[in-house]
Amino acid sequence: MHNKITIKDIAREAGVGISTVSRVLNGYPLVKEETRTRVLDICNKRNFIPNGAARMLVKKSGQENTIAIVMSEIAHQFFFELISSMQANMRNAGFHAMIFNTDQGRESVIQYIIELGISAVIIMGTPQISDADKELLRLYRVPLLYIDRHDKDSNFITYSNHHGGRLAASYLAEKGATQVMLVGLTDRSEPQVDRFEGFLAYIKDANLPMRTQEVLVSDEQGAYTLAKSLMLDQSIDGYFFFIDTMAMAGKQAARDLNRNVPIIGYDDIFPARFMNLTTVRQSVAVLGEKTVGIIKTLITEHPDHLIQEILTPELIIRD
Repeated sequence: MHNKITIKDIAREAGVGISTVSRVLNGYPLVKEETRTRVLDICNKRNFIPNGAARMLVKKSGQENTIAIVMSEIAHQFFFELISSMQANMRNAGFHAMIFNTDQGRESVIQYIIELGISAVIIMGTPQISDADKELLRLYRVPLLYIDRHDKDSNFITYSNHHGGRLAASYLAEKGATQVMLVGLTDRSEPQVDRFEGFLAYIKDANLPMRTQEVLVSDEQGAYTLAKSLMLDQSIDGYFFFIDTMAMAGKQAARDLNRNVPIIGYDDIFPARFMNLTTVRQSVAVLGEKTVGIIKTLITEHPDHLIQEILTPELIIRD
């Protein structure tokens, strides 16, 4: 008996037309999200692989593996350094990278990645992809890995931002700070929230007489201007900046005002050592190596294999 699932079977079970199923499988955006998710869910449950997907799987076997790195922007030095680390590790593992920007439309990016027959997708930083896009990647057997973000149903690797926030608080507490400014970016990303929550949790757990205030800026220039203004207030005796580039701007403001005030950043980017910046290190060397190791496992073993890894950051004191 011939039990091969066809596109007609998928359409019948989903309660839609064959043309709608075709549009979903080809990534057309003008399909209701609910319909897209339902169709893709049925495809996955029935182990239905479209002819295009089958052709891609055959095509991949004879080509060098390509990894897509998807991000909304490359604005932070940390991401530059991490991409460099990943590319070096990818070359050693026989992969190469293609970088995609989500600002031009997420559906088109994911669909383009699938059309290229790319071996795996890395989502770096803040970009979000829809459940339907995740289902589409699963359908085409393209592994997905998040960096620096938790997703309970997906593969991810990240440093513990909560623990990093606790390390920052412990440093400023050792310095005797009692009035601390937490300086972050206006986008309030998941890592930023976790770092600041970890900072506050340490204060609470240690029952410290430390008061905090959170302020948000849009970029490093804003951090410099804000820090220069705040440092005129002698009662503020500690600063925790969400990322190193902002902390370096704050440190420069302190130098310009001849203020000696404890400042700590986050990431330990390469220029931080030249500014004698105390920071919380997320090793790009370690993260890059482990990321490529996970991707290699997902590609060579099975794209549905779930891998979730949380690394421990390190306090780097450069007083």
